Amino acid sequence: MINPDDVSLIIFDCDGVLVDTETLANDVLYRHLRAKGVRHSPAETTNLFLGLSFSDMQARAQQYYNLTLDDTFWRRVQQETFTAFKLNLKPDPVTLHLLSNLKKPYCVASSGSHEKMILSLGLSGLLPAFKNRLFSAEQVTRGKPAPDLFLFAADYFAVKPAHCLVIEDSLTGCEAAKAAGMQLLAFKTETSASFPDVITDLRALQDILG
Repeated sequence: MINPDDVSLIIFDCDGVLVDTETLANDVLYRHLRAKGVRHSPAETTNLFLGLSFSDMQARAQQYYNLTLDDTFWRRVQQETFTAFKLNLKPDPVTLHLLSNLKKPYCVASSGSHEKMILSLGLSGLLPAFKNRLFSAEQVTRGKPAPDLFLFAADYFAVKPAHCLVIEDSLTGCEAAKAAGMQLLAFKTETSASFPDVITDLRALQDILG
């Protein structure tokens, strides 16, 4: 159970939590992998890659599919993903209003690059709420599920891990938060003994934090 008195910093994941990008990105990756002969379903592709950094996605493709995919392949995936964002992402005044009313410091810690975050948060109208508060897996040695990124963000704000509340949608991200020793709200993620606190709407934060 989350104790709001113990929360000094809120750490949001970006994709799938603040911006609805996961389905868009997964569809692009699925199509490109299928063109290379991979016959996994879209759901299986999501399960394998959700929450990973771009470099870790490349390593996982090699591991699971025994595919060595060149830089051209991954550049095309990234370019088409960004195009899908531009065509589909819209301003999100509801989430912006929620952020503007939070009484505690907050930031973003994402497996995505700064370029990706700036694009998706900008298209959603949320970027001004995160000025100088964007943290990327590019800044640490190990991406999620390692705790490094969340610990990096907490250290920037000089907040102890136990006083951080992470909002995550992927199991990879949830595992990273728990490994960091932080409180966790799983967002639209199947509940389990490991991740008992689940919310399906970010507006539930207002009730949880008081």
